[in-house]
Amino acid sequence: VTERIRDLERRGVIRGYRADVDPAALGLAVRAHVRLTMDGSAPLTKEKELLRRLAANPLVRSVHRVSGEDCFVAQVLCRRIEDVSALLAELVSTRAIQSSRTAFVLETVMERGGLGAVEAPMLPE
Repeated sequence: VTERIRDLERRGVIRGYRADVDPAALGLAVRAHVRLTMDGSAPLTKEKELLRRLAANPLVRSVHRVSGEDCFVAQVLCRRIEDVSALLAELVSTRAIQSSRTAFVLETVMERGGLGAVEAPMLPE
């Protein structure tokens, strides 16, 4: 088993190990999905600045470039709704955003953490 785990680590299948921390236990009870649409007339340097600010902010847990109307979706975890407002104000100051939409999570119905055991339909053929 140890040899197989080492092989998976070496090949990058297992990327690391982490603790499963309950955000609510730390007072981080507000979750939001912030959808950002870029200003198409803004120079590429503005997008890079926006992404740099998102990456530097510890409240931002993930950022995805997405298809459709929006350009990016950022998942935010914080203590207060005002924290999300402050983040949005910081992002607007880059002058890279055409519009934003924020959805606050009311209830998490189902969430899978790390990938865990991989089922057959997920494996390459």
